[in-house]
Amino acid sequence: MTNPRTTGISELFERWPWLQTAAFVAPMVAHMLVPSVVGWFFDSSNASEATAYTVTVAVQILVAFALFGFFFRTWLEHFKFRVSILAVVVGIVGYALWVGICSLHPERQFLSLFGLQELWPSRTAFNPFEEISDSFRRNIFLMMRFTTLALIVPVAEELFLRGFLVRWIEDVDLKSVRFDSLSWQAIIAPTVCSVLTHPEIVAAIVWFSLVTWLMIRTKSIWNCILAHMVTNLLLGIHVVMTGAWELW
Repeated sequence: MTNPRTTGISELFERWPWLQTAAFVAPMVAHMLVPSVVGWFFDSSNASEATAYTVTVAVQILVAFALFGFFFRTWLEHFKFRVSILAVVVGIVGYALWVGICSLHPERQFLSLFGLQELWPSRTAFNPFEEISDSFRRNIFLMMRFTTLALIVPVAEELFLRGFLVRWIEDVDLKSVRFDSLSWQAIIAPTVCSVLTHPEIVAAIVWFSLVTWLMIRTKSIWNCILAHMVTNLLLGIHVVMTGAWELW
């Protein structure tokens, strides 16, 4: 028996073909816009930074889950679900490389040659153990932050970079593009984009190039997502254990 909900969604995609592209762009765009929207709302309130940040993360999760549920069938139509242990290995290696490179601060070291090291931007070091005194609220925040870090960000970012950008550079007909026959422009696109969105430029170049290799090697976007999840999960654990809050 046909599921009315599934049939209705299929009809929407037939009526509006642009939804096929939106399936790979919307989650990332929404994730990036939510902080601005929530921040605008809290600008006129007396809420603390911790409250605003917690609400932001909660809204990111709700919006992401809504979009994931709506677009999941489309992702499976474009990419057969297939993962391998190699993705886990790449994720672990990627975590070690990211932390190791960031600990050297190569961008600041380079700028220090010209006395400009203070100009280099860094992430906001939000420490929930200092900013959230109530243990219950703090645990809720940490649970939500790990959800965005190890689930939502990997899915949204990889779907945008490799599900949309890499294929769109090759052909606007996304379904026609295969990962084993990409141009060099498409291959370097995720790394170039990552440099524009991460202050950790050297770490981003190394990590995203590694995952691009995984994409070409396995021809599976799900392996890229899994590797990203593993790296971010380990990075989150590292941050909590070491107090390197600027890394997340």
